[in-house]
Amino acid sequence: EAQPTPFRCRSTNQRRSKQSRACSMGCGASKKKDGPAEPEPVKEETGPSEEELAKKAAEEAAQKEAAEKQAALEAEKQKEAEEKKKAEEEERRKQEEAEAEARAKAEAEKNRGPLTCVISGPPGSIKGKLSEHIVKNRGVKHVSTGEAFRDAVKKQTAAGLRAKDAHKATGQVPDELHLEILKELLSNEAVAKQGWLLDGFPKTFEQAAGLEAAGIEL
Repeated sequence: EAQPTPFRCRSTNQRRSKQSRACSMGCGASKKKDGPAEPEPVKEETGPSEEELAKKAAEEAAQKEAAEKQAALEAEKQKEAEEKKKAEEEERRKQEEAEAEARAKAEAEKNRGPLTCVISGPPGSIKGKLSEHIVKNRGVKHVSTGEAFRDAVKKQTAAGLRAKDAHKATGQVPDELHLEILKELLSNEAVAKQGWLLDGFPKTFEQAAGLEAAGIEL
């Protein structure tokens, strides 16, 4: 058989047969026909897959949900702050009103002059404790009919001596003598300036009318 014609690679000068046109360096020195180069295959551009789209949509939904939660939290904090501020302002307003009312009341008491009042009640009505409280907090003189009677007898006033005789004769003191004795005591300059609490009198409508007629103002 005929031997293959040797072929020499022009790049490496290696000898090869015509059946093996490429040298050991892989230079591909085989002869090719002259002509235009074959165009490279165009790769088709493909969009994201359904899985990628679903993943992206899930991420966007999660981001949106997180943003909405954050916005709701911020709104709740702002609402709480506004409510707290409103409550503080309301509390401050009430305190200022209470202070103004207390000042007005104190000024009215000052302008009105000393306290003159009566206290009356049945046994067990804690009248005695209430009397002590009023005397202590208002600084007025505690006056009872018995005390006024004893004071008038001690000073031997005209009303006191008549009341003594009446009590000795009947065991009682008429209302008109009680009223006369009280009027003498309560019209005293020191007592009138201090103010007084009349304890246990009047007990009847007639006694109250007698106080008014005697000019004893409450």
